[in-house]
Amino acid sequence: MDRERRRVLMLLSNPFAPDPRVHKEARTLTRSGYTVTILAWDRQGNGQYPARQEVDGVYVERITVRSGYGLGLRQILPMIVFWCRAFKKARKMDIQVVHSHDLDTLPLGVALARTKGVPLVYDSHERFPETLRFRVPGVVVRIAYLLEGLLARFVNVIITASAVTATELQAISHKSTVHVSNSADVAEFDNVDPDEIRKERERLGIHRDDLVVAYIGRFDPQRMIDRLVYAVEGREGIKALIVGQMAGTPIPDLANSRPNVICLGWVAPHRVPLYTSVADVIYYGFDDGHPYARYAAPNALYNCIAAGRAIIATGVGELGTIIRETECGLILASPEPAAIAGAIDRLATDRCYLARLQQNARDAARHTYNWENASQKLVSAYASLSRLQPGQEMVERA
Repeated sequence: MDRERRRVLMLLSNPFAPDPRVHKEARTLTRSGYTVTILAWDRQGNGQYPARQEVDGVYVERITVRSGYGLGLRQILPMIVFWCRAFKKARKMDIQVVHSHDLDTLPLGVALARTKGVPLVYDSHERFPETLRFRVPGVVVRIAYLLEGLLARFVNVIITASAVTATELQAISHKSTVHVSNSADVAEFDNVDPDEIRKERERLGIHRDDLVVAYIGRFDPQRMIDRLVYAVEGREGIKALIVGQMAGTPIPDLANSRPNVICLGWVAPHRVPLYTSVADVIYYGFDDGHPYARYAAPNALYNCIAAGRAIIATGVGELGTIIRETECGLILASPEPAAIAGAIDRLATDRCYLARLQQNARDAARHTYNWENASQKLVSAYASLSRLQPGQEMVERA
């Protein structure tokens, strides 16, 4: 594929606020000589996001179809409308690769790749059918699995954020899979100014010697954020910092009556390195009985490692595997407040041990878990597409 024809169309079912994984991948491909356009679904249509935008050399076009998130079966009609409008727009574009982010854009991606006669990349951020399990009837989850297996026949290469997902998708699709982790760009964390960290801690009322335990991410019930709140209640010298979109959750009410719990709400992605660095420890609980537990490979873990912070977490999925491998944190024997409090106390009273865990995290980020390493797999997968026809898979498996 010569340089003049390196045009990639990414399909995305969120408005690209920006989506951290999509942003990193698109930026990497742009720097590697590709022209990347993202067709994104703006579900609000309230003017918050421009219809057209350029972000770090990546072109973004948003299609407004009013809807929401977590709607279950009520999402089907708006999604089909988005597919139709995106197809109409994309068929007029000059593109050489279609890149579908998650299963909810894969039908659209297959239609476009077949129409255009170009290779198709399927990027599975998460095990999508499992994310539907508590929103739709079980039969719909089974249909989603069947649909994924059927559509995968038309894919050239599958990219996944989780090694577990990569193994499963390769088994059902018999297609090449490439594990491109959500590892962070270490430079974004190295560039956080220590003075800015100090000033932000002061602004938040955090004393110099306080141990700050932060949760930064989504507010799903299986993440058990309320247990962190209970674990720090009344503990002198301990602060819990909770960052994320928490509207409609009980977290704000729980925090209001606990002066050592700080709730910031949603922050822009470019502010995440700062608040990860404000913390001493990152908390990430996940219900080990949840069907998605074995796929857990959260952005919070990679951000924690990049910032050189220790982590307290349940030992599920790749989350547990990486913590054990790198010795960057404590794995909870139980996700109950008493166990969380015990882990916090251990780190608060033994700052030398905490410093050792933090150094292990830094070392892991510099040597292994960084976006520079992960992005090489992405670029290599794209280089292989120049030799492929639609539906043909890579010869080498990664």
